[in-house]
Amino acid sequence: SLICKWFNNCVSTVNKMNVFSIIKERLLKLPHIKEVRCFGFWAGLKVVDSIKAKDISLHLLETGVLIKDGRDNTLRLFPPFVITKEEIEHSFNLIENCLNDL
Repeated sequence: SLICKWFNNCVSTVNKMNVFSIIKERLLKLPHIKEVRCFGFWAGLKVVDSIKAKDISLHLLETGVLIKDGRDNTLRLFPPFVITKEEIEHSFNLIENCLNDL
């Protein structure tokens, strides 16, 4: 069906961009990130205990990046299937800037 074809196309595109390889490569280097976990298209960033994930998610929301704070001081990333490489880079730049400002 058309929906299955679209979905497979989106999955293929996200896989080719290595979204979670980029997450692990860039964000795990930051001093405020303790751990990165990925499952499918979701990722969890475990933040050091001295910083509240909720504060980070609220700050990023002001910049246009929607990240959900979760239990255990974790930030949850849910990139859309239609995300572009440029949008990923822009989002990660904003995340890095936010965490470096802490």
